[in-house]
Amino acid sequence: MTLIKFNKNANRSFAPVFPSLLNEMMEDLRLNNGGSALPAVNISESESGFHIDLSIPGFGKEEITISLDENNLIVTGEKTAEKVDQEKRFTRKEFGYQNFKRTFTLPENVNEEAIVAKFENGILKLELPKKENNQKVSRKIELQ
Repeated sequence: MTLIKFNKNANRSFAPVFPSLLNEMMEDLRLNNGGSALPAVNISESESGFHIDLSIPGFGKEEITISLDENNLIVTGEKTAEKVDQEKRFTRKEFGYQNFKRTFTLPENVNEEAIVAKFENGILKLELPKKENNQKVSRKIELQ
């Protein structure tokens, strides 16, 4: 893959910009009307393990599911809301629905039995410790 520096100040016609504007408008409509949107994620690595933080405000613990499938860590959230407003002789109901699904492929050196998840203030924090016996072995191989 070749990286090319982007010059946003270059003179361009409106036509090449239109698809990105259209995509942004459609994304805004989809997010404002519910549906699925991927939460923002921060992933970092330390000597002891990997750390994943997902920003999922508005969700509760009971609406989040974390599972392992082979070497995939799957985080899903599903939220439904119903607002009922009774005025005079009619009833108005407004439904809302949000969901997301993020899948992370785990490296081989993750200790899957020791994964810890914490949820506070709209941030899901996942700690994925590394296996301790995954030391690189160096040795001299004799020729025969």
